[in-house]
Formats: sequence, C-alpha cells, structure tokens
Amino acid sequence: MTALASLGLPGLAGFWAEFFVFRGAFQIMPLFAAIGIIGVVLTAAYILWKIVQYVFLGEFKQEKWDEVTHHAKLTDMLAFEKVTMWPLVLFMIGFGLFRRPSSLFQ
Repeated sequence: MTALASLGLPGLAGFWAEFFVFRGAFQIMPLFAAIGIIGVVLTAAYILWKIVQYVFLGEFKQEKWDEVTHHAKLTDMLAFEKVTMWPLVLFMIGFGLFRRPSSLFQ
C-alpha cells in the first residue's frame, strides 16, 4: 500500500503532492513539466507491472525463501502488526480522498 501511495496514485496520500507540483510547474516551465509527468507515468507503470509480476504471478519457491531468510517460518501477519498497519493505511487513503482536513466538515 505504501508503495502505491508513494507512486502518487489517485485516491492515496502521495497523489496530491505530485498533482500540485506538476500543476505549478506547468505554469512556469510547461515542457519540463510534461517531461516530468511522462517520467512519472512510465515509472508508475513499470513499478506496478513489476509488483503484479513478482507478487501475484510468480511461483513460490521454498528453496529461495530458505536461502534468503535462513529457514525462517513463513507466517501470516501477527495481531500487533495489523494494529500498526491499518491506521497507517486508513490515513493514507483518508489524506488521498480529503486533501484538506476542513473538507471533512463542509
């Protein structure tokens, strides 16, 4: 989730930062802003493709896992990890949907 937010995907916290930077840059240097946007789009497409390729479509190889983790047991997330992760995910989505805190109350 944090990788997607740092890419600046719409609906997540990083989107508004990139949006306003490129919006301001277009007024000053439109050519460089367009090159920057093309770079961001190509980078996002490549990273998303690699995430899907390796995480969802790759085969799990026990030998590789044992080599990298020194035979550690593969487990699901523990309760304290979930308690730590979910508030951060909610904040990332919340800041992506509501770019100003006052937009919640209007």
